[in-house]
Amino acid sequence: MLAVGVMCIVLGGSLLGLLPDLPRHPAVLQLRDSPDLARAHEAVSARNSFAATHDLPREGKTVRSGSAWDDLLAAYALCAGDETWEWFQSRAEPVQTMSEQGWARLGEFLRKNKELLAELRAFAAAGQPWYEIDLSDPANLRFDHFSPMRDFARLLAAQCVCDRHTNDVDAAFENLVAVYQVGEVLAEEPLVISQLVRLAIHGIGQWWLESTFQPGDLTPEQSRALIEVLHGIDYQTSLSQSLYIEAERGLSTFDCVRAGEISGVAYVWGDRLFFRVYGSSVGRPWLNLDEGAYAMTMQRAAETAGQPYFEGLGMMREIQEEVDRLPYTRVMTRRFVAAEMRCLAIHARYAAMRDLCWLGLSVETYATEHGEYPATLEVAVPAHQLPPDPYTGQDFRYTHTQDGFTLYSLGPDGVDVGGTQGSARSQEGDLVWRGTQQQSSM
Repeated sequence: MLAVGVMCIVLGGSLLGLLPDLPRHPAVLQLRDSPDLARAHEAVSARNSFAATHDLPREGKTVRSGSAWDDLLAAYALCAGDETWEWFQSRAEPVQTMSEQGWARLGEFLRKNKELLAELRAFAAAGQPWYEIDLSDPANLRFDHFSPMRDFARLLAAQCVCDRHTNDVDAAFENLVAVYQVGEVLAEEPLVISQLVRLAIHGIGQWWLESTFQPGDLTPEQSRALIEVLHGIDYQTSLSQSLYIEAERGLSTFDCVRAGEISGVAYVWGDRLFFRVYGSSVGRPWLNLDEGAYAMTMQRAAETAGQPYFEGLGMMREIQEEVDRLPYTRVMTRRFVAAEMRCLAIHARYAAMRDLCWLGLSVETYATEHGEYPATLEVAVPAHQLPPDPYTGQDFRYTHTQDGFTLYSLGPDGVDVGGTQGSARSQEGDLVWRGTQQQSSM
């Protein structure tokens, strides 16, 4: 009976295919003609033009970005399969308790790859794109560069912690800064997944900063240099542009379903059968309504991403609730939008971590230079305007004693629990600089 029913649906769709195609939802054309989407494409074109025509420094000479990237990938391929590197990344023990034998093994591996690490630092410091990205086929983009980018950051972080272990603080600091700079290579890559990888790389930097450098380890000059790097990181603009490009990618997927090209959408037999019918004339009215709902939702999401986090988070929750109330016939909107709605919450967390980091460094630097903690955050950061807590729009919480200080965000739930660190996966608890309630004595 099932086979007969499917045959009837397909036969009916074939007969209805003789009818004129149904009109597309106006929101689809509005999104595709959006000036914000056009600006996102202009940014990609400018980025690609820069990567194609500008040189990167290398061993006393310069090379084209694309050629340098190919060479980096070749060098990365040689070290990626190294047993020592696999051991270091998969080890269960914290690096702080690693044996001297382990440190010797890691140091030998890093010495073998010192040329690759030197090039990574030079390219990261250049602050320009390493490769071009191709958005000509939005539904079938390639993401081959993400894995190497994350491993480049991990390599630099490993060199950082190894240098710190041998008390070479200057070299450790240089590698730490390079980790953040590797993440910033993705800043002008307007894809949601690119921005999530960027956040992950910056998370690597912050983890090793907090676990490797104790208060007072960095000189005031080094702290200020890192503060400037952190202060220059803009997540919000990149996310908003990324959501416009992601919306365009989603609309291209609707086009693929309409054309019967469903390999990127349907992964099991039942899905393939459904999307065949959904893209046919039988399912076309529902597909067009689904596409219109998707276009309107993504347009709102991209606009919301440009708002201050503490305003945008509430608006994103409203959008998600509206998506949850959509009829189940809005199949692709319900499937695709949920992941995009989580992006702003992830960005808010990393924005809080970034600001806590440079504010915390500012407080520690002030204490190093003045022998006491500042009375307020304003005293510690006279050169910058205080950022608001992304979750509340109010100031970050700061208290101090003679022996230490506590600096924290109220976190996703907005409840002040006195600087008690919540877990990474929990909506409860505060986000605390250095992850402890009370900082160690300077």
